Amino acid sequence: MVNGSNNYHSINNAYQQLSPLKQGNVNNDGVSNKPVPPTRQGNRTGVPEQTGFSQQPSSAKFVTGEEARINELLKTYDEKTLKRMGIIECATCASRTYVDGSNDPGVSFKTPTHVGASQSVQAVVGHEMEHVGREQNKASSEGGNVISQSVSIHMSNCPECGVSYAAGGVTRTTTSVPVQAPTGQLVDMKL
Repeated sequence: MVNGSNNYHSINNAYQQLSPLKQGNVNNDGVSNKPVPPTRQGNRTGVPEQTGFSQQPSSAKFVTGEEARINELLKTYDEKTLKRMGIIECATCASRTYVDGSNDPGVSFKTPTHVGASQSVQAVVGHEMEHVGREQNKASSEGGNVISQSVSIHMSNCPECGVSYAAGGVTRTTTSVPVQAPTGQLVDMKL
């Protein structure tokens, strides 16, 4: 068991050594005559003390806060998981574009357009619905009827990050257009 009174005296002695006012070694100006022990920040000449760390060479790369955070996360998660979470950018998803392959000039995506994976389903469904509406208008303007329409959305997973996205879509339309008999080309003959 440690004697409490000895510890008190040791702490009190250390306090008295650091406090010149307690020792009475003060000149008339209020400045201590005792030398001040060196501090941890540096010595009197301004040269920093050795801290046990070596200086990095000038070619060393400094890590930013974001890189440090990613390095810490990489200790727990693999790179594919961090890409799926959106912490690391997926190059495949960043370069994915959508282009309409039909001959219908009045729909979107005629030029390559980037759409993120999270908005791809809405963008592809909206695009295919444009095809549905245009086919219905075309059938009614020609005097026909739409017999059936179907839209298929194709889903896929990114091979780099594993995120699901809409890879494309297909609209199928079946219409009936009334057949008009050609006039003036038929000859009625009786025998």
